[in-house]
Amino acid sequence: MNRGTKTHSISRRVIISFCLFALLMSAVFSFMSFLFLFAVEDEFLERDLHAERGKLIAAHELMGAWPEPGPGHMTVYHGVEALPGDMRDQYKQEPERREFYGEEGRHYHLAHMAGGAFLVAEVSDRLLIRPLRGTIVSTFLVLTTLLTAVGCLIAYRLARQSIAPLSELATFVEGAVPEKLPNDFSGHYPPNEVGILAKALEKSLQRIGLFIKREQNFNRDVSHDLRTPIAVVSGSVEVLKKRYTLEPPVAELVDRIDIANRHMASTVEALLSLAREEGANRFSEKIKVLPVLEKTVLQFSHLLEGKEVEVLVDVAPDASLKLQQGVLEILLGNLLGNAFEYSEKGVVRIGFDKNTLTISDTGGGVDEQMRDVRFEEKVKSGDSSGFGLGLSIVKRVCDHHGIGIHVDHQPGGTEICLDFDKTEVKAVETESRLS
Repeated sequence: MNRGTKTHSISRRVIISFCLFALLMSAVFSFMSFLFLFAVEDEFLERDLHAERGKLIAAHELMGAWPEPGPGHMTVYHGVEALPGDMRDQYKQEPERREFYGEEGRHYHLAHMAGGAFLVAEVSDRLLIRPLRGTIVSTFLVLTTLLTAVGCLIAYRLARQSIAPLSELATFVEGAVPEKLPNDFSGHYPPNEVGILAKALEKSLQRIGLFIKREQNFNRDVSHDLRTPIAVVSGSVEVLKKRYTLEPPVAELVDRIDIANRHMASTVEALLSLAREEGANRFSEKIKVLPVLEKTVLQFSHLLEGKEVEVLVDVAPDASLKLQQGVLEILLGNLLGNAFEYSEKGVVRIGFDKNTLTISDTGGGVDEQMRDVRFEEKVKSGDSSGFGLGLSIVKRVCDHHGIGIHVDHQPGGTEICLDFDKTEVKAVETESRLS
């Protein structure tokens, strides 16, 4: 797993979601239960009130007057102004209202009767739920807390049981190395979605293992089949130059063959390095930068013949990197080869400071229309003698080994910076994983 990538725990999200759901359901249930209790109490009070109203209306029809209500808590009021003072103003403001809260805890229920009369029940001493509101709310809060806690506990156990095999599988696969890919491990996981994923990963790793084996065979064959003809061409060119006096047109062709062959040799080495299924910087020791740099400058010095180009090197003798020497040679070979080839005059500067290698030239820079695709394969300028793979290979090597690369296109040339700060950390991580 990439340590620099922020991860989100599925288990944590499941637990949080389940807890929130349990809290929501408990709160809704408590609220509805609270409303239900009040509604039931009001229904009983209203039923008694309307039952008495029916009796009074029947008596009124017989006698022509309103008799006294049977229950002592009910009273007939003739007109709005006759209503109790602590509910009269409320009724005037809300004439459709049937329930009123009076002073000193009094509670009224009202029913309309004929002739502007009202039947009012003062039910303060008959209320059971409202006096216990605080206790009921506290009880529901406790129940909500308990139900939420139980829901969270269930979610935790469920998440642990469900996600643990997946986390174990992720850790297991993360620890796999190309040299020793795991095999026949899916049977250790439960026969569910995790088991299906394990089987799919097992098949994928088996295919990867076959691919690595083919690549290793390919590397071995390429090492022999390509290096041999490149060495033959190089030797033949050297013999032609030393033993024969070549006419200018022929000498130019031989030089082009020599340059192309050197490009081919560098490209083959780079491609072989990238094709190997070895960990980046595996078991690499610290190497001195200056000797490798001097060797590369001499190797490509033929590209500066006949040019007014000065090479300035600002690298301390003790400057070192934890990197494979071949990797540094590939990077320097491609970058210095480009700098030397495209610089017709001026200065090529090479510096190393604070783990950063800087190469700048006065070769005119990269065409503006090519800058967005400069790291893609087969992208090259019209006067290039290479194959358009140089910067593409450099970028792939940098990505493979955790080397930062920055290209600054200036009016009079190009500056490329390689940041090696992360290569040592990556090497330590790789060695720890492979050991």
